[in-house]
Amino acid sequence: MLIMDEPSLGLSPKLSEEYFDVIKDINRLGTTIVLIEQNAETALSIAHRGYL
Repeated sequence: MLIMDEPSLGLSPKLSEEYFDVIKDINRLGTTIVLIEQNAETALSIAHRGYL
């Protein structure tokens, strides 16, 4: 399990996009990820479940 709190905070939009691609790859390999993120639209687009 990986818990991440605001991983995109302060990143440029391009770097943030690459970062979320890495998060998706980690999850695809079978790791459960708990993601706390202010960018709800991006977080929910890759999430299996979302809580607001």
